[in-house]
Amino acid sequence: MMKQMHCYNEKPALTIKAKLSFLHGQVRVLATGKESIICDPIGSISHINLNSLSLKGPLHTLNFSSLPNLIDFHISNNSFYGTIPHQIGNLSRLSSFLIDHNNLTGNIPSEIVQLSMLYEVNLDANFFNGTIPKEIGKLRKLHWLSINTCNFSGSIPISAGKLTNLTYLNLANNQISGSVPREIGQLHNLEHLILESNDISGSIPDEIGMLRNIVELDLSNNYLSGQIPSNITDLTKLIILSLSKNSLSGSIPASIGKLANLEILELSQNKLNSSIPSSIGHLTKLTKLSLSSNSLSGSILASIGTLVNLEILDLSKNKLTSSIRSSIGNSNS
Repeated sequence: MMKQMHCYNEKPALTIKAKLSFLHGQVRVLATGKESIICDPIGSISHINLNSLSLKGPLHTLNFSSLPNLIDFHISNNSFYGTIPHQIGNLSRLSSFLIDHNNLTGNIPSEIVQLSMLYEVNLDANFFNGTIPKEIGKLRKLHWLSINTCNFSGSIPISAGKLTNLTYLNLANNQISGSVPREIGQLHNLEHLILESNDISGSIPDEIGMLRNIVELDLSNNYLSGQIPSNITDLTKLIILSLSKNSLSGSIPASIGKLANLEILELSQNKLNSSIPSSIGHLTKLTKLSLSSNSLSGSILASIGTLVNLEILDLSKNKLTSSIRSSIGNSNS
């Protein structure tokens, strides 16, 4: 039977002078000015917060089986290396798992989907490989999932549509392929969907228009094709919409002006044609409008002059006529 790790001196919190023998002696920690290790009333370790302490050591030598009451595991911004131990599946109470900005490698163990209490996961900026676990949809309490810059491949699991409590999903800067699953439209609480800089192809599913709470939608720098769904203008809480660096064709939705809260609109480097819709003049909160490197035609609308908060305007490399007057907003074009 594996012996549990306990706090020294049976104190509920280890502070300035307390030491933790961590990772089976590979790393020793001296907490400095904050509670790095917190224990429950019976002395069992419940919270580990070792963020930004310049620590280095192999994560795979830690036996998670000895931490059955762990709730938070935070080791962000260090130099831990090795793989995530399969024993992570034993942390039945784990709620917060933040291991971003380290040198971790290997696959994400499938046992992670057993952690039904998980609320937030951040794996950003590591050197993992493999794919997102297909059964990730079992993590029904998950609100925050960030896997940015982790060298992941494969497709977005269809089961991700079951993560109905998600408010933040960031899979940017990986090698994720396949299409955006239609099931993504089931994430009604989602506020941030960031899939930029992957190898995602196919069309943008109409179901994207069901994400009525979304404020940031970034699908840029992929291989998306087809038209921009007209119902994307139903996402009236949007502040950032970035679809640039794809192969989208057709026209900019005529009702784009419905996105009254939009501050950043990036549609550059696509194959969009037709004219700039007049309703774009209703986007009075815009600070950046980038439509460059398309095949837009017609005249530059006078209504753009009503965009008084505009700081960046790029309409270059199109087939537009007329010149941009210096009176347009506060823009730099």
